[in-house]
Amino acid sequence: MDSPQPTPAQDVLEREYLEVRAKLLQIAATLDRMDRGGGSVETDPKLQQFRDALDVIGSTEPNRAEQIQMIFSRQYDANWRKNLQMPKQ
Repeated sequence: MDSPQPTPAQDVLEREYLEVRAKLLQIAATLDRMDRGGGSVETDPKLQQFRDALDVIGSTEPNRAEQIQMIFSRQYDANWRKNLQMPKQ
């Protein structure tokens, strides 16, 4: 059985362009609203996660989606069940 061929890059770009453009505009608008808002979020770790994710997006490294997912993921905790107060199985 043959593996399906990946969609050509130009086809992906044409198909996804408007949706990605809208998402990028939404991100920029959110950052602008934070800039105009009162107070500062410079020390909030979530803002650093945004910046780290944007750096990944701007790179040409492979597996960008996986890298960004890891930025927003918790580190593995062997005691997660206890720490999240989950019942034992």
